[in-house]
Amino acid sequence: MRSDLLRSLFAVVLSVLLSYFCLADSADSVPFYPGKIIHLIISTSPGGATDIAGRLVARYLGKYIPGHPDIIVQNMPGAGGIVSANYLFNIAKPDGLTILAVHRANYLEQMVGRPEVKLDFRKLSWIGSFNRAPMMIACRKDTPHTSIEGMRARELWRGSVKEELGASAMCSAAWPRRFLISK
Repeated sequence: MRSDLLRSLFAVVLSVLLSYFCLADSADSVPFYPGKIIHLIISTSPGGATDIAGRLVARYLGKYIPGHPDIIVQNMPGAGGIVSANYLFNIAKPDGLTILAVHRANYLEQMVGRPEVKLDFRKLSWIGSFNRAPMMIACRKDTPHTSIEGMRARELWRGSVKEELGASAMCSAAWPRRFLISK
């Protein structure tokens, strides 16, 4: 009981100290973004869902950032989003003035070891998502696949049996899932 009381007291003191330092810092600070331009790179061609969502966010984002910067949108399609992600990580200045709207599953490309991925997605600062839809795998009822374990046992992802998991393209969200099943 005494340790619970000490933990609670420590949490309160820590909260008060952090609040004090954050308020003191914010009172003296000047916004970084006045007069600046943020470049929003969209990883797809114009007209798709990522492009539409990115342009919608760009229209309003500057209003919610201190200093109200302008937002300029640039499409940079290629390799299902990997070209723009590589650009952000390896070429763009890390100055807070370039952000990326990328496919929600591009980080999976790194997990399966695609050689085109020249970045570590874990080192990017994620600021939000357009989409909260779950990723899933569905099988027809008339197949023997009733679990991930069963798919692993049949080595379904390797194409060693007649059936194979489908994907619309190598850069689609479904493509790397085939390989992640094996993990």
